[in-house]
Amino acid sequence: MTDSENGVRTLVVDDNRAHREAMLMTLEKLGHATKQAPTVKDASDLLVEQDFDLVIVDMELPRARGEPARQEHGLDVIRNAKAHDPDTAVLAITGFASVENALQAGHAGADGYITKGASLDEIRFRLEQALLGRKLRREKRQLESELQMWKQQVHEKYGPSGIIGASPKMRELFDRIALVAPTNHTVLVRGESGTGKELVARAIHYNSKRRERPLFTINCTALSEQLIESELFGHRKGSFTGASEDRKGVFEEAHGSTLFLDEIGDLPMETQPKMLRAIEQKEYKRVGENTPRQSNVRIVAATNHDLLSLVEEGRFREDLYARLEVITLTLPPLRERREDIPLLVQHFLRKLCREEERDCPKPTEAALLTLQEYAWPRNVRELENVLTQALLFCDGPELRPEQIQLAGTGSNIADQEWLQAYTQGLTLRESKEKLERDLVKRALGASKGNISRAAEKLGMQRPNLYRKMREFGLRTNTAD
Repeated sequence: MTDSENGVRTLVVDDNRAHREAMLMTLEKLGHATKQAPTVKDASDLLVEQDFDLVIVDMELPRARGEPARQEHGLDVIRNAKAHDPDTAVLAITGFASVENALQAGHAGADGYITKGASLDEIRFRLEQALLGRKLRREKRQLESELQMWKQQVHEKYGPSGIIGASPKMRELFDRIALVAPTNHTVLVRGESGTGKELVARAIHYNSKRRERPLFTINCTALSEQLIESELFGHRKGSFTGASEDRKGVFEEAHGSTLFLDEIGDLPMETQPKMLRAIEQKEYKRVGENTPRQSNVRIVAATNHDLLSLVEEGRFREDLYARLEVITLTLPPLRERREDIPLLVQHFLRKLCREEERDCPKPTEAALLTLQEYAWPRNVRELENVLTQALLFCDGPELRPEQIQLAGTGSNIADQEWLQAYTQGLTLRESKEKLERDLVKRALGASKGNISRAAEKLGMQRPNLYRKMREFGLRTNTAD
């Protein structure tokens, strides 16, 4: 028996001494740590004093010594045991197997019953089944607790409070998210690249009635025209070359949830009528099928394009644009909310230092001023990348301006004296290679050899990082 190695704590409740001792001997052979009680009161006292994994109770049990036997008294013990701990395994002992006895015991909370005179094999089987039920109940309770904790973490991360900003434009955005999230309306999120459009989509989803299911995401730019319809709507086996089996599309996978369509402005013209039908009529067809399928998907789309200009140019359908623009949320670029930069810097530094298990440096006023004066053409994403690289140069308690590299500013990688010392005697090309090698090496070290994390820190794709590592002769465990 699985739990017998630790001694299953078992209480036997039976007013018949001979029957009780026989059961105790059987249980002790199977490795149980046993206690006994002849009456309901004795059993109740023991249940208060200590916890039991398993309770075995005679259905024909008197309430106290000297009272006549009555069947419902055994039911009292079952109810008491379950009230004390709902996970406790309980088996009823009955002198004869009957449907009525089984139903009564089951309704009271018993996991099963044992007939008097049962063989050792039958008793062992009943015990194993009851203890397995206890184990599954405890695991279910633990999973439910973890799920509740996960939901709370998701809400904290993806709720409006998880989006960093206190400027008037961001407070207005939070208010609009709070209004639109509980509805089923289609939402169009506008904003430049790197402003955090997907984060807004997650905030909408995880504050909606669909939050019990995950958010589904598809990037309309990342897929070829040949594949995007299959990814969106699925396909039937043999519908095109390479379609070796039936496949669900994201509209089918996201049934009952939210679908985030990133970069909707890049959706091919040939696919747009089918997208319009999926949004407008709530139905779609798999590639290679003629029968429409129903869709229960909420759409949140995002774009960094001016869709109206695309409509005027004939590159985007006007009717699809009208369907997407039911509710529009606009994310301001970082240069229009510079007062949020200190909050974002604090957030990213804490996050990055937690991931690297290092002390978090404090940015100096000069460093914050440097960051606030920059235009941030790639917005919040660029700020995180800049801070990631800055931490590679920062080995003290403060983050200073000379440790911050800003694109196109030349002198912000470091001050001129540091740069001259670093590149002394080297050509421009050699200096560039030396700096790149050092950055890659530091990122690999800070990421403990994790290629994905190192690539993210450097703001580059994994294949490009692998190429650079081969070029510089570096390995994930390199120390040279």
